[in-house]
Amino acid sequence: MMTLGSMRWVALLAVLGSLFARGVGPSLRGIAVGWDRFTNRAEDVVEIVTQLTAVILLTAAVGLVVDVARSRAPIYLRATSIVLTGAVGFLLFSSIQAERPFSPVLVALSFASSTLAIAAGVDALKQPAAGSLGGVAVLTGVANYTRTIAVLLANRAALLPHTDGIDGSRVVATVSFAAQVLLLLLATAWITLRSKKVASPIIVVALALAALATRQALGESDAAPFHFIVKHGLGRLLPRPVPFVPHVVELFVGAFGPLLALAVLAMRKQVPALLGSLALLLLAGASSEIPLLSGAVVVASLSLTLASRDARGVWAAIAAAERART
Repeated sequence: MMTLGSMRWVALLAVLGSLFARGVGPSLRGIAVGWDRFTNRAEDVVEIVTQLTAVILLTAAVGLVVDVARSRAPIYLRATSIVLTGAVGFLLFSSIQAERPFSPVLVALSFASSTLAIAAGVDALKQPAAGSLGGVAVLTGVANYTRTIAVLLANRAALLPHTDGIDGSRVVATVSFAAQVLLLLLATAWITLRSKKVASPIIVVALALAALATRQALGESDAAPFHFIVKHGLGRLLPRPVPFVPHVVELFVGAFGPLLALAVLAMRKQVPALLGSLALLLLAGASSEIPLLSGAVVVASLSLTLASRDARGVWAAIAAAERART
């Protein structure tokens, strides 16, 4: 399973590419007076990075779904994986070719990838190798289902003045936010148990950086380029509609997910495919209506299905841990 063995690198490229394309790159516009030529080129780079990240995810998805089809996974899961991966692949390719993807395409992307995440998560919960990572996948699906419904409610309310649709959409968005917080807590618990430390260094680092990013985003000054990029980049990572939570909490959760995704990939003596799956789920959060992130959810779900049954990978991780102790 060449694709499964390279999942850590696939996830790393996808996380970095997505963060640049969604956050850092677009925030370069207006960073300073006289930088117009630089920012115009940066926009071209963002488009290239987006295309390359999509190609990486599509290529990984094709390789993984072939392996899932040949695996011993339940027939319903294999069939679901094939159908939904094909649908997401087609929709993802269509969306990246369009300047402004038609909104039903984005809704279909979110629902298809979320359904696959829930199916893969329920199956992974039954596999000892994956454990609570199955719960992370299920919560990712729930968070994205409810977030997409919230977006639909907000769009409908925008077409019907003098209704309470916007408030209703924020209520549903708050449910989605709660599911996102739960998946972050479950992921943090999984990392803590696997690292066998009460305060895992990678969690401490991710928390510290998320707190720093939140502080910078709440600052009034945009004078320093770093402050400007963090403030506007983090704002672009937050899904809409806005939930009924304090803005500082929303910012912190929005920063913590991607940072924890990067930190997870630095873990050692663990099954790389499981780490890659977790990183992609943390990256997606509740934003699978974004084409790149719907692809990330699909790749994570397929990888989770395979890695939870990969006995060789599990035993290799155990052997590496034993060697580290001796």
